[in-house]
This record gives sequence, structure tokens and C-alpha cells, in this order.
Amino acid sequence: MLPGGAPSGRAASSLGDAEFLARTDHRVAVLAALADGPKSRRELEALADVSRTTVGRTLTAMAHREWVERDGDRFEATPLGEFVADSIVSLLDDLETTRRLRDVWELLPVDEEGFDVVLSNGVINLSPEKGTVFAEANRVLRSGGRLAISDIISETTMPDSIKTDADLWAACIGGAMQINTYREAIEAVGLDVVEVRENPLYEFTSDRARGACEKYGVKSVSLGALHH
Repeated sequence: MLPGGAPSGRAASSLGDAEFLARTDHRVAVLAALADGPKSRRELEALADVSRTTVGRTLTAMAHREWVERDGDRFEATPLGEFVADSIVSLLDDLETTRRLRDVWELLPVDEEGFDVVLSNGVINLSPEKGTVFAEANRVLRSGGRLAISDIISETTMPDSIKTDADLWAACIGGAMQINTYREAIEAVGLDVVEVRENPLYEFTSDRARGACEKYGVKSVSLGALHH
């Protein structure tokens, strides 16, 4: 540590690398794209939405840090670059989570046991990222904890004309996932589905919603899953 509290040596270099990535969004986008696989300069320009000159400067700086290398007319992340990309994307995801949850952060459990139960009543169908919802539920549940859901699902997969209809989304129809896919998404994050039952008293009010129910088997179900 330098006088005045300034970092020195390796710490200063690490902070410099972090500052380099954080200074503009496109640098993280470029490195993450290369971590997914080789890309041409033109592909990177389109992915990051920046000029050829900017991409060139970014690649040069990353090559200097041994994060990327060139193979003919394509670029790819080195193993070190892949590690850096995974780390920075994970950090950004964590920061985004804290930003979204800052108003309720103090209500989250502070010990390692987690919650006994996570409840959700008819809202997961409105999320376009249901896998993320299930993963977060699994993360905060203690061992033996239970996920209890009431939600709207469909018996068959619905076409895009239904999924992109704003009125049907608002009616909890457009975002309904096919029941087998829904269950697989829950089990994919490590939860064990132990119960699924229909809620026959639940009714949709609009004619369009009732039509979708009849055609695609849209219905309300209650589902229970355990965290091991």
C-alpha cells in the first residue's frame, strides 16, 4: 500500500484491469462474446455495437493482458480471458441482484440456513426468465426447504402469436409455460418436484383467455418442490 492508502504492485495492476473492463460496457461484451467462442472483428462490432476502430483498440488492450489471441481473421479468449469473463459477468450479475433487491435486502436471511419456504402465487408466469426465478428460490432455501407455487401453465406449447400478445400476457396466458417444460426448469436447478395438482376453481374472465384455455389447456396448478 502506498502512502495515503493507494494500492501498489499487484493490487494496483488488478484494479487497473477491473477499471479497464468497467469503463465502458462494450469491453465486457467483447470479452464475454469471445469466451463463448471465436469471433471475427465484424461479428464483434455488431455484438458490441461499436466501430471497427474501437473494437481494434479493445482487442489490442486485451491481447496485451493475454486475455485474447488471434487465429487468422478470428479472435478467441485465452483460458485466462475465459476466467476473467466468467468472473466479471458473475460480479455484474451479483451487483444487478443487489440493485434490484436493495429495498428488501435487510429482510433476507443473514445466516447460512436460508428460508424454510418460498411462496409464489400466480406471478412466475409473468417472468420471461423463469429459470432464473427457480434458481434464486433454490439458492435461498435451506436444506429440506420447500418451494410452494400456484401458477398458470399450459398442457401444450403455445405459438408465438400467443406469447407475444400483450393482452394475453396481462391475463397470465401469454407467459404460461408448458407443464413438462415448467417442471423440468424447476428440477434443472436442483429442486425435486414432489407434488403437482390442478386448481379447478380458478377461472379466466375474458373470452380470449377462455379460448386459449380450451385450445392449449391453459390452467392453474399448485406445485411443491423440495430443496435437498
